[in-house]
Amino acid sequence: MNKYVTLILLTEMLRFIYINLADETSLHYFEELVISNSLSFGMIDYCRKARLEEFHNSPDTIIIIDEIQESHKIYNSIRALQSDLKCHIAVTGSYLGKTLTSKYFKPAGNMYEIEMLPLSFREFCRAFNSEQLLLNIDLYGQSDSADYAALTEKYKIYRQTGGYPAVVSTYLQTKSIYHCHEVIRNIIARFTEESASYFKSDKCAVIFDNVYKGAFISIAKEKKGTSSKDIRDITDFTISDTKEHVSRKEINDAISWLKYSKIIGSCDLYNQGCISDLLQEHRFYFMDCGIASYVASLTSIPNDTVDGVIAENFVYTELYRLYKENLFKGDKPCCSVYDNYELDFMLVDKKDIKYGIEVKAAKSNKHNSLDIYLRKKLIDEAYLAQITRGGMGEQIKTIPIYTVGCRFPYT
Repeated sequence: MNKYVTLILLTEMLRFIYINLADETSLHYFEELVISNSLSFGMIDYCRKARLEEFHNSPDTIIIIDEIQESHKIYNSIRALQSDLKCHIAVTGSYLGKTLTSKYFKPAGNMYEIEMLPLSFREFCRAFNSEQLLLNIDLYGQSDSADYAALTEKYKIYRQTGGYPAVVSTYLQTKSIYHCHEVIRNIIARFTEESASYFKSDKCAVIFDNVYKGAFISIAKEKKGTSSKDIRDITDFTISDTKEHVSRKEINDAISWLKYSKIIGSCDLYNQGCISDLLQEHRFYFMDCGIASYVASLTSIPNDTVDGVIAENFVYTELYRLYKENLFKGDKPCCSVYDNYELDFMLVDKKDIKYGIEVKAAKSNKHNSLDIYLRKKLIDEAYLAQITRGGMGEQIKTIPIYTVGCRFPYT
């Protein structure tokens, strides 16, 4: 049977009960339920009060508890819910940093965490019916010119919109980058508003606004050398650009929160091209190109520099997904520095093959860092990722930048 038909049939056989704890009534009812003596009868009563579908305590029922961070009582009852009920339970939350406080007990062994990322470029192409074109186009220039042009156009759109579903949907409806950035602005504003409840400082919004800009400005700086300066750069910018007095601790707390919430991600560094000499968090990137593009529009950084940063940011987010698929050693993309040569990304796969990737925003024949790393035998495979049809050099291969994530290992 076709797998999609099977999935549809299975879905039709299941019962879903959705509980949104952001709703005060649902929160009150469900907190009463978890302290009851019988969860099974309590669920029957809860579904009746909340006017939900009739509850059946069976494996065919899935309870979805959304915004779990709103109640430590319910969060701490996950283990009891799982052991006392026969049905399946899915727990979700938008801002789970709240669960880091001492009120929240971690039910180890009873929870599996799933990281939800914005749409990848492959998923973005799926929305435009271009996924198969992306997966089948020749990496080294042998496909039709019109196919490369079509995917380059999608890539240029994705660089500005990113992969948040609401933003992609807006572009499909309006074809307007301006309207997409309005949606992104609202997403950031909503995130800042909800994050403010986790911080004691009433300057939360101002700090976040400047941390976003400081992060982009820090990424845009040349970073030759092994000293990790991003946090210091972001902190210094935020202090100087914030009219109110803010402390370094407040800024560091905001940076930590953005990292925890997966708004920004970090890149480690292989010092002198040595994979056994790893320096943590050498650089930061935004986890979504749309947010990076929007934040760039709030700065005075020249367009050429912005293009380079966004291109590098795109490659980071695409490679990050490959790490989540466990294709490389380590837990995040790494860059590398050898003397005065910085390699944008250096990756080591499960067979100990070392890949070097240099990123260019536009077509370029310059690849000094790749040359040095090959000459010193620090990498086994060398790739130049840029807007191009691709090509095979004697030692360095050039691939279309939009294939860097979905087409690994580039064979």
